Amino acid sequence: VYARSDLELYTFDFSDLENPVPAGTFSRRGSTVYDVAVSGDLACAARFREDLVFLDISNPVEPELISSIEGSTFFNLIIDESRVFYNTHGSINVVDVSTPENPVNCGLYHSQGHEIPFWNIAVGDDVVLLCADYLRIIDISDLDNIRRASFIYDEIDTDPKGADIQGDYAYVVYSGRDDGGLQVIDITDIEDPVIVGQGNQDCSYLDVVVSGNYAYAYGRRSLDAFDISDPFMPVCVGQVHYEGLRYDYYKWH
Repeated sequence: VYARSDLELYTFDFSDLENPVPAGTFSRRGSTVYDVAVSGDLACAARFREDLVFLDISNPVEPELISSIEGSTFFNLIIDESRVFYNTHGSINVVDVSTPENPVNCGLYHSQGHEIPFWNIAVGDDVVLLCADYLRIIDISDLDNIRRASFIYDEIDTDPKGADIQGDYAYVVYSGRDDGGLQVIDITDIEDPVIVGQGNQDCSYLDVVVSGNYAYAYGRRSLDAFDISDPFMPVCVGQVHYEGLRYDYYKWH
């Protein structure tokens, strides 16, 4: 397991789930490590207002620096095959890491001149979901011409906070003052997305991860498991409550 905390990246050995132990660390002088993403032997760490760091984690006990990209602000990393996606205020950036020693910027989308903070992003086949004041669906089939294909706007006082994609469906969680919920969206045609299912609209969520027939929504009061074997009827089948614990983490895996 790879986690970040302020100025350091930590690795943990979870081979014994009853007794996880620290395995290694990577630190570099500078600003806060905001997010981390892992794919195979490559880890990518975003350092807020500093740089994007690429690490060799073939030996998790001693992560080694491969390269870095300097920049102003980095949020919310996703590694998708040989590409890294990250967002800044109002934009999505794509980096080619097929050669980690020489990462290359290969795509950029800017949200019509508005520096809107994106809570989270999700990447699918030729599509990116941007969670902000409303859900933006971005066409990335041509990295030289990344564009907004469509959007979904909820007139209710809720914002999309997190999303994941599996097959032809997007799973999006919302957070509001008194409500939120899980929304299932058919994105077969990204120009015309269709909401096909909803669940637990009285719960406020911050992020969601999909695995097989289940979606796991991380909320302000609980972690909820949804059976999504029928995307049209997601059903909450389990909950873990954690009243009194901190819940200000906006991304999890």
